[in-house]
Amino acid sequence: MSIIMLIYAFSFCIRQEFILICYQIIKHSIFILFQSKYGESDKLLYGGSMKKALVLCILLAFCLVMFGFGEDLKYDLDKKVTGLKLKDLDGKEFDLEKVLKKDDIKGVVFSFISYQCSGSVVYDSRYVEYTNVLAKKGILFIGVASNYNDTIEDFKKYGDKKGFNFPILVDKGNVIADRFSATKTPHVFFVDKKGTLIYKGAIDDNRTPSMVKNRVLENVADEYLSGKKLSVKETAPFG
Repeated sequence: MSIIMLIYAFSFCIRQEFILICYQIIKHSIFILFQSKYGESDKLLYGGSMKKALVLCILLAFCLVMFGFGEDLKYDLDKKVTGLKLKDLDGKEFDLEKVLKKDDIKGVVFSFISYQCSGSVVYDSRYVEYTNVLAKKGILFIGVASNYNDTIEDFKKYGDKKGFNFPILVDKGNVIADRFSATKTPHVFFVDKKGTLIYKGAIDDNRTPSMVKNRVLENVADEYLSGKKLSVKETAPFG
């Protein structure tokens, strides 16, 4: 617990330091530009000049890109999913943008899974089934491993044992899971041909296969491919 608290404290300090740095850069840049506009001396605060103001602005932009925007990137419904690149269990890179450019690919479904979560394990056979069903429709089914205690080697062995027929991407540090706001395993996210997130939630309506009444994910795929307006865009995942 103490280690976790230290990590949170460190992250908070980094964030506060970043905000302070941005504030100082903005303040000095505005001061220099304001003084220069009204013909004041070129030797201003800290030896400021128009060139220094430009440098400070560039530095601010760099800080925002490195520490601000990327950290808060989210994949929301009806919005583009950008920058999704992960490596699979064999180290091969998966680039969503490149995959969607393929003529035979009409969409991609990402499902967060875990071989140690009972909620995910009960769907093992359905992962295989949906991979086949969706493949016939031109839609890829992709597993994503984000649990910190799931190892690559164990996932390979587990996948072979269960007959997994779909690629599994390794999400180190839960980066993509956080962008999708994934909260369960399984938790699925459907991205269409244009790269837009059109559905997120459950695969179906029951953990027990024999009791499933609504194959939600398959229905969404059929509506999407037929050009119909989706009857549902979000459901509550359970795992």
